[in-house]
Amino acid sequence: MQPIVTALLALAAPALPQEATVKQGPEIVVTGNRLSDTKKALDACVSRNCPPKEDIAATLAHAENLFVAGQYENAQNIAAAGIRRNRGHAAELPREVASLFRAHARLSAHLGEAGLERASTTDMVSSLRAGLDGNNPDVLVGQIELADVFAKQMNYAIAENNYRQIEKAALAIGNRKIEGYARFRRGVLLASLAKPDYVYTVRARAVLRELADSTVPEHAVFADAARNGLARLALRDASPERIEQMLASIQSGTPTARPTLLYGEPVILNNARTVTNSRSEGAMTSRTALISADLVEDQWIDVAFYIDANGRPQEIETIRTSNGYSGDWADAVTKSIRTRRYAPLTIVDGQPGVFRVERYTKTATLETMTGSRLAARSPVSRIEMTDLSIEPTASAGAGSPNVPRPIV
Repeated sequence: MQPIVTALLALAAPALPQEATVKQGPEIVVTGNRLSDTKKALDACVSRNCPPKEDIAATLAHAENLFVAGQYENAQNIAAAGIRRNRGHAAELPREVASLFRAHARLSAHLGEAGLERASTTDMVSSLRAGLDGNNPDVLVGQIELADVFAKQMNYAIAENNYRQIEKAALAIGNRKIEGYARFRRGVLLASLAKPDYVYTVRARAVLRELADSTVPEHAVFADAARNGLARLALRDASPERIEQMLASIQSGTPTARPTLLYGEPVILNNARTVTNSRSEGAMTSRTALISADLVEDQWIDVAFYIDANGRPQEIETIRTSNGYSGDWADAVTKSIRTRRYAPLTIVDGQPGVFRVERYTKTATLETMTGSRLAARSPVSRIEMTDLSIEPTASAGAGSPNVPRPIV
């Protein structure tokens, strides 16, 4: 079984099947517009042939709302229609057109359509290049996103080579921040492969150590993340007592408002262990589970929790599930979140912690089988996770339980 490396609320939740238990959750304040409103706005925009920039904004707003509602295919179709209407405007609106392709790629990932995810991410980079200089930071970051997709889809050599090329390109133009980011992503890739292959452990440590020891000011944020990555490598296979000791030393830093994940056990479903990689929250890892083939249609959950001042998840609850949810994999997700340890946090007075919401989708890659032209689901299913949380704002406060539309 090969590893997969990953890596984006109308809360009138349907009743859960008996397999999962949901407690009464905290009061949720839903931000954004109703699904009917975003549909009406998009329809009106298209009917009056509104300017491309307005069209793209309305398309993304409705696609995001559809995603939150669990209507993944409809959301993907809306994004695809927006692409057809606006892809010709990439030269004058490179970032906006790229955002359509990015949305389509992420929706495709949740639907298990790996080929479309890769193609749309490639088109996202092409859109940026159509209107921006090749050395523009947005283009370089887009290339990093594409390398991330190659890594996630197990094209490890291509991904690592892409990261290296981006590092060189960024260094050549003096963009040390992008250079550091690409190097960090390369270190994350190698670290994700380190568990089954010790050779990768040595290489991951070398890359992360180089970044951790960097004195380049623009590398500072990545240097901190690299040090956390080195600590996480050291925690692998350690006893629970040793893990707690090492985490205590890591967590002695100055509290921050934004959650920074330091450690967490992967999701384990049907005795299949996940392989970890990073995308969200500046963490070293996000989770992709490998499990035996089973039902993957209409399988998603939203999990909410607080992170307390000591960096421990509290009040972990499955607050919403798809109508078709089945099995007990929500319990496995909860178990994984419970093992997480974050850096110390600054908490607003009176709040229990920093509120987080994460969407988990169980899916399986669509593949064309040998001897057939028809696509079928892979016998190995996986979990895609998108962070639905918003960062603290002055009006909401660091612990305010607001749930945004996700950026798909």
